Amino acid sequence: MTEKAAEVSQNGANLHTLADELLTSIGTFRFDAHRMARSATKELTREPAVFGLTRLQLEPALKRALNRHDFFELFYVTDMKGQQISDNMASDGFTAGYGGTGFGHDWSDRDWFRRTSGDGETWVTPVYRSAATGGFCFTVASPIRDRNGKVVAILGADVSLENCIRGARRIWKKSYAKVCQAFEDRIPGCLHHLPLPQFPVHPLTPY
Repeated sequence: MTEKAAEVSQNGANLHTLADELLTSIGTFRFDAHRMARSATKELTREPAVFGLTRLQLEPALKRALNRHDFFELFYVTDMKGQQISDNMASDGFTAGYGGTGFGHDWSDRDWFRRTSGDGETWVTPVYRSAATGGFCFTVASPIRDRNGKVVAILGADVSLENCIRGARRIWKKSYAKVCQAFEDRIPGCLHHLPLPQFPVHPLTPY
């Protein structure tokens, strides 16, 4: 009886530890949306059609990137003074709230431009309401470098919060299933006692 009680106690302790590990792993997914967008934006700046800064090649390349990643809603490129040197590249039917194509718009007063042009690093903003669409989004700003590594322009990417959360949710569900199976393999029957997960990203909370 004593040995059985000790076994039950140990299994209980193991289950508690596994539940803590599971909840911790879920929490890390609140950053997946930013990571996905940041990685895709940096990758785009390395394409020759983008860092060449020729509009005839640049704008089609941005349009293709929109088709590859449905969480992006808008791409645009500025020079080092903050002047937009490309049209807004967005999905069909898009109309900017400030009118026009965006070409020539001055973004020099925006934090994302000042930070990225200042330190040459990719920067992700908190969530805000887009001036272009009126919806909630965040911006990824990434330096465009020439073949010698000099920063020559800034790529701005507005990311739809709704679409990005939807994509992160798909990743999170798959990962949660894998984690649960790993726990079940270690302690058979533990899934009956694990907490019901909730997707950790509130749609209006910066992360």
